[in-house]
Amino acid sequence: MEVKFVERLNLEQACEQADRDRGVKPYIIAHKKSRSGWKVTMDASLFFALLRDGMDVLRHEWMSEL
Repeated sequence: MEVKFVERLNLEQACEQADRDRGVKPYIIAHKKSRSGWKVTMDASLFFALLRDGMDVLRHEWMSEL
């Protein structure tokens, strides 16, 4: 995981650095500007896996309520 607190972030370079430094784990970059909220950047495959797995958990919870 990379954390960046900068006014101008080159997202492509940050992703390349995080990809090099990550080892075997997927990378996540948390970044923000002054007076702005945090944003998170990650590889799309990780995002979709998290989304899919999260939806599976929610679907299971919804089905158990029926």
